[in-house]
Amino acid sequence: MRLLLIGLILFVADLGIGGLMSHFYFRLRHGEQARTTLVMDSIRAPIVVLGSSRAAHHYIPSIITDSTGLACYNAGKDQQGIFYSLAILRSILGRYRPEWLILDLTPIAFQPDQAGLDELSILLPYYRRHPEIRAVLNKRSRWEWLKTHSSLYCYNSLPLQIVFNNLYGTGDSGVINGYIPKDQPMARTPATAFTERELTDPPDSAIVGAFSEIISLSASNHCKLVVVVSPVYFSLPEGSSTTRLAGMICRDHGVPFLDYSGAGSAGFSGHPALFSDEQHLDHAGAVLFTRQLCTDLRAKGLLTKGTAR
Repeated sequence: MRLLLIGLILFVADLGIGGLMSHFYFRLRHGEQARTTLVMDSIRAPIVVLGSSRAAHHYIPSIITDSTGLACYNAGKDQQGIFYSLAILRSILGRYRPEWLILDLTPIAFQPDQAGLDELSILLPYYRRHPEIRAVLNKRSRWEWLKTHSSLYCYNSLPLQIVFNNLYGTGDSGVINGYIPKDQPMARTPATAFTERELTDPPDSAIVGAFSEIISLSASNHCKLVVVVSPVYFSLPEGSSTTRLAGMICRDHGVPFLDYSGAGSAGFSGHPALFSDEQHLDHAGAVLFTRQLCTDLRAKGLLTKGTAR
């Protein structure tokens, strides 16, 4: 009887508190959670940028729009990897078909420690509302499908953000169409961004599989995909196991692959005025890079102005 009572109390608490958290979460209009909800539920831009923090800080939608005449939204997210981009793409394709997808790939995106399965908890609030992402989130653990029956589990890391962003409207200061500028100048001599092991170890097959799924989903939904490795402070003339394999996969599938971390890094790498740290461009660098990318895509006959359907 006591166990039954405890179970009932826990059930009511989960239902009540979890329901309250869900209510206030989905009424957020500011901060990273609100931007994630916008990407999952609302955006319909013809051009979408996918990727990690390097995507969020390197691609300026207004410049891409000026170059193409097409609206653009930057759906990059800090501390995320290929699995996050796959989940976001599944959600977007459940609602509409973008004309273009730009996937920013980090030079070590295929390394096992880049799986980002723990960080995928940011998508747990959407588990019930978006069945198309469940297969990705279920990779977190064999019991994920069961644990997500608990509302408290889905929101257990978010109470402070929910409260703060409901009370204050400053969470999107400077953010425009998902682009998050880094205005801080480089304050120190940068360290090497990647270890030799990260650059040379064999790629993780599960992450490579997720990357290949992004390519196949783009093709089957008639979305034109471009894969880009944006600049890093220290040039990688030999590339990495990730960039070599990604380039080969893209060539096999006819997907444009532009690598600005190696031979294409001239004008970026080694210029402290263009970086905020060893991996991220500052706003001045992002302006220069986005313009260069648009120029290069136009030169290849891609992303031309007036391509909207």
